[in-house]
Amino acid sequence: MSEELLHAARDGDEEAFATLYQKYFPLLLRLKSAYYLRNYGCEDWEQEARIALYQALRTYENNKGVSFGSYYKSIISNQIYSLLRKQNALKRRDQKDELSMEQKIETEGPDFLAEITAQEPWAVQHLLIKEAIENCEVSFSRKESQIFHHYMQGAGFDEMAELLSMEPKQVKSAYSRVKMKIKKHLRNYNEE
Repeated sequence: MSEELLHAARDGDEEAFATLYQKYFPLLLRLKSAYYLRNYGCEDWEQEARIALYQALRTYENNKGVSFGSYYKSIISNQIYSLLRKQNALKRRDQKDELSMEQKIETEGPDFLAEITAQEPWAVQHLLIKEAIENCEVSFSRKESQIFHHYMQGAGFDEMAELLSMEPKQVKSAYSRVKMKIKKHLRNYNEE
């Protein structure tokens, strides 16, 4: 990523910002296909992506050893997770006044089911697992922590190897140790 392009976009150059936005547009498409946000249309997703890009440009520090693309992916992913949390909190609050299926069909019509997609349960499950693991007390080495972080952000082994200047075999080995430690923690947690 050109430092000049980043600086220009950070300094308010609309053309540079648009160039960066187009460069990372495929990331937005991947997130949009992986997560379901109720009542979010294309314009809403694009707005979230622009906000995340603006925040990433404002706070990115290239001396931290993370590429701008990875940093932006982290910002927009966290933004999506935050929106999912808010939607689920509202959903839980609304469930107090939950109607039966027959009542929903009667009041909203049978088309209300079209809003429910197969992606939503997966996205919610992913979010809950991510939060549970982030809050657990498992001791990782520095490399294991980095690999776990990148894995949770959706990076593949080759991408992690490139980001961390490691061989893919080393990444897979560290990832195996991470999985083993988490499984051990979960076994201990279930025994309590």
